[in-house]
Amino acid sequence: MTTAAALTAPTLDEIRTTAPQVPTTLEQTGLTTDMIEQLLVKTLYGGELTGLMLAERLRLPFTIIEPIIERIRIERLIEVRGGTSTASYRYTPTDLGRERAQQYLAINQYTGAAPVPLATYVAQMRALAASRGYIDRERLRKGFAHLIVPDAVLEQLGPAANANKAIFLYGPPGNGKTVLAEGLSRTLGGDMYMPYAIEIEGHIITMYDPISHEALDADVTDATSIIAAAPRDRRWVRIRRPVVIVGGELTLDMLDLTFNPLAKFYDAPLQLKANGGIFLVDDFGRQRMRPEDLLNRWIVPLESRVDYLTLHTGKKFQVPFDVLTVFDEPRPRLAGGRSVPSPYSLQDRDSGSVDRRLHAYPRAQLPASRSALPSRDGGVPATTALHADQPTAARMSSPRPARSGHGALPLPWYRAGAQPRDARRGVRGLLPRRQSVRAGTRQSSYTTKAGSAGRGEVMTAPRMALVNQRTDESLADRIEVAVTRNDRRKGLLGRDVFETSSALIIAPCFSIHTMFMRFDIDAVFVDDDGRAVKVVQGMGPWRIAVQPFAHAVVELPAGSLRERPVDVGDRLYLVNSSGERVGLSVSDLRGRVC
Repeated sequence: MTTAAALTAPTLDEIRTTAPQVPTTLEQTGLTTDMIEQLLVKTLYGGELTGLMLAERLRLPFTIIEPIIERIRIERLIEVRGGTSTASYRYTPTDLGRERAQQYLAINQYTGAAPVPLATYVAQMRALAASRGYIDRERLRKGFAHLIVPDAVLEQLGPAANANKAIFLYGPPGNGKTVLAEGLSRTLGGDMYMPYAIEIEGHIITMYDPISHEALDADVTDATSIIAAAPRDRRWVRIRRPVVIVGGELTLDMLDLTFNPLAKFYDAPLQLKANGGIFLVDDFGRQRMRPEDLLNRWIVPLESRVDYLTLHTGKKFQVPFDVLTVFDEPRPRLAGGRSVPSPYSLQDRDSGSVDRRLHAYPRAQLPASRSALPSRDGGVPATTALHADQPTAARMSSPRPARSGHGALPLPWYRAGAQPRDARRGVRGLLPRRQSVRAGTRQSSYTTKAGSAGRGEVMTAPRMALVNQRTDESLADRIEVAVTRNDRRKGLLGRDVFETSSALIIAPCFSIHTMFMRFDIDAVFVDDDGRAVKVVQGMGPWRIAVQPFAHAVVELPAGSLRERPVDVGDRLYLVNSSGERVGLSVSDLRGRVC
């Protein structure tokens, strides 16, 4: 019979991890005598230390290292300079000891806390996973007490966190996906113990990182307290459950062991440092690698909850993968033509938007009628008046309205909130337009069918902006597209000027020329995913630029890339007036722009 107490989820204050027991013998440390001797000699190579100071440096009881100190003293590797007892003796290396220390430093230059064996670390992580318990509604609300989160979102986050599987958060930029992931760490709560380093077959892997881990001040003994702290293994540091956040800087190399060829020891990968906590991949797809490569790297860890790492000697070993992985991306992504395999995918909608208490006026309460949609000439278009009397719930990504007397300016139109579909119908300026590029003529017509542009004409994208994902800046808001053979041949030929904030996207294309051109241009060659593979600035007339692996070319007025730089690897995309992203591939341009 199951009692009611057994069904009660632990609260945040009740979640505590059992501290590793303090070792009393050399066998309980899991280390060999030679390993501790090397650490002692290398530590003394830096200067004179007492016995208690050596024990503090190695984070081991003095009773364990005392026999080893006496042995290396008999071998004349160290000598005593003074003191009253073995614990207070001042030890310094001899000439023979300095030579031995140099030999040990040639093997590896690690000094500090004695490492923990891999088997001990694995056992501690398993105990940590077993003590986490499950998350109920009360514990979830307490973890998100600093946010205003609708109950519908919490009802989805709860099962996802309890399953301890990968979570995908979808939604426009700025609507609170990242703070949702950070709030999950508060929900997990409690603390844990992280070793300073682990040892595997004589190789040292550093684990504790002050940047990724937050040490708890409770480890400091209170001198005024009459209650002694419970003894524990000081090779472990008590930390808050880690939250490791990575963005566009993430590469596949950061997910493997990093070997320092000079120091001769390893630094743990990011997911190993995040064990017991949360690993957040912010803005998934912006990394300098394909999303498919990252998912393929984590197929086994996400499924079996173990990861495999490789030493530079070729030795492979298994480590636990007790990480709640959260992917944050603007929209659902397809990997290899299939949906990303995640049982928990949360998509942010108007009813599930999240608001942070950062302003006196919460954004979730702002009426959409106050957000303006600036037109190309700086005025307010007719669409604002069409839906001015239709207040809707604004998302976190919706801009704050400009308030009189504060000098605030409206955001660019491509960052404004989504406009009602009915309000966009029949409004001049929001439908595809084709322009004649013959000199001296500016004839325009409106059409809704792709491929209707005649010979020598290029299609003008319907109210779109070209945005650099890394800087979140608009490169141009007057977009023209050339996807047919005649359009690609004509390009900018015959024009006297290339207007500011304009861009011509030519696809497919891997080479351009400026023969018979009358002005300079900047050009960005991109692949089919919109990532820049080559950047050309100030390309004058009678020049040729070629990039064999390019899929499309974006031509901009000269000086555009100097004001808003684009680096190789940056991802460019189009954003329409409703906030939807459009890629630069031929299929996207023909199906969603032309």
